[in-house]
Amino acid sequence: MSKSWYWLKYFLLGIGLSLLILLGQPGASRARLPVFLAGATQTNIQQHHQARSLTQAGHKQLDRGQASNALQTWQSATKIYQQSGDRVGVKGSLVNQSLALQVKGLYPRA
Repeated sequence: MSKSWYWLKYFLLGIGLSLLILLGQPGASRARLPVFLAGATQTNIQQHHQARSLTQAGHKQLDRGQASNALQTWQSATKIYQQSGDRVGVKGSLVNQSLALQVKGLYPRA
């Protein structure tokens, strides 16, 4: 593979990780939750935490070279983000799915 491919891969991975950082850490207090969750029910908060856990699990899978598993994990996270109304989470999950598709060599689909 060319050197530029490695740079592109890590650049895109950095974008995905940056989105994770923006979403916050697991176990965050209500004050640190995204604005859309400020008045959310306990169910929505649990869904949000579940989706974040799936997102992190997908990154670990991708790091281990399990792009197909990571893609499935991020697809599950996307569904949960959609159910909870988290548009930023949905967008981040779609970016992550794109990373997995690129690793699998499915550039047009990505």
